[in-house]
Amino acid sequence: MRKVTTILRRRLGQRAGSVTLKTSEDLERLARATLRCGNMVAREPRYRSYDWFRRNWEVMTDAFNAANPAAGTKDGDVKGEHLDRSIQYLCQREVLFQGREWRCPACYNRNWVAIGELAKTLTCSICGHEEPAPVSGNWQFKANPFVIEAYRDHGTEAVLWALWRLWERSRRSYYFAPSLKLWVKYPEGSTRCSDAEVDAIAVVDGMVYLVEAKSAGGLGENERAQLVLAAERIRPDVLLVAAMEEESESLKRDVEQIKAELHAGIDVELLTFEAKQLERAPFLLG
Repeated sequence: MRKVTTILRRRLGQRAGSVTLKTSEDLERLARATLRCGNMVAREPRYRSYDWFRRNWEVMTDAFNAANPAAGTKDGDVKGEHLDRSIQYLCQREVLFQGREWRCPACYNRNWVAIGELAKTLTCSICGHEEPAPVSGNWQFKANPFVIEAYRDHGTEAVLWALWRLWERSRRSYYFAPSLKLWVKYPEGSTRCSDAEVDAIAVVDGMVYLVEAKSAGGLGENERAQLVLAAERIRPDVLLVAAMEEESESLKRDVEQIKAELHAGIDVELLTFEAKQLERAPFLLG
């Protein structure tokens, strides 16, 4: 979604604010940008090798040690054992899948064989061609498609980022409940749509935050109405609008409009993304 927005802004010359499609040519630009990004996704690497993780880990570790000489880390511990434990941790929780990809020489299909399915002979899932299992090369890892879809298509990244920023503020306690659907009246049937959706509710040192997390773009009229509806019934201390983009006049206008529509007693805060706030440390596990 972010790539499509970036390409579209560049082609329309709309660097800030809400993207507006004014003509049929603008609509065609949106279609072309979407197709281009779809093709880019199809060409992205399907897996990463252990050596790829190792190289990137070493770069990150060297930078961390240079910036934190007093940390006293040992290269062998950080670059070897800790990296392996981190990858094992992600594989055990099925964030990553460990295995090998091989290309069938008969039909050119790319087959993925998980570590638990490895055998002396590999069989192509399309044409049934068989060949001996490879003996060279290292392990390969691919991300769980469910995790990729959650980040890419459902805005989970923005919610996690917002919850992390709130966690940084906590000194005594921190709780949260993600993704809630709300109805003004109890729904009689399962097909009835909810009146409002909440990305998350967090309690930070006794302060209740209602979180609206956005990957890109401003808030539409319907989104603002749902936020006001949810806030007036949940009655949080703060309604937090967290956007993973730089602060813009459009976002500030959205926040001011929400403030004007809300009853007194609920603060509205705008939280915008700054890349420098991200920490690049090699310690994924304790």
